[in-house]
Amino acid sequence: MIVEAKIAQSQSEVTPEQSMPPALEQLHTWDTAGAWLELRLTGPDETNFKLIGRLQNVTDSLFALSWSTDTSDSLPKRSFAHSDGTTVISLEDATVVLSDDSRPAMIISRGPFRCTLTELRASGFA
Repeated sequence: MIVEAKIAQSQSEVTPEQSMPPALEQLHTWDTAGAWLELRLTGPDETNFKLIGRLQNVTDSLFALSWSTDTSDSLPKRSFAHSDGTTVISLEDATVVLSDDSRPAMIISRGPFRCTLTELRASGFA
């Protein structure tokens, strides 16, 4: 079931200002819980990537996802490649769709770009 900003209107009628309060509430909930999220970003010119991480720095106009990846071979366990960083997503003039289908998710769109956040684990604790 998809709920557009918890307002019973069609997507074309919902403005970014209407969709933002429930979206910010969900972002703060995930941030406070230390939830693990999958971020998928798509856009023009083959822009397409996926990261897994945790939220940080949620504000009214942006949020950041902190991520880290590591690969290691078998014994002795040595790192082959390591990468970590922060990806910042702007919420300015964005439209947000909240979904509670199989997993809580949020779709953030602006122009040709689309960012999908999907909850993988609701809390940072196992």
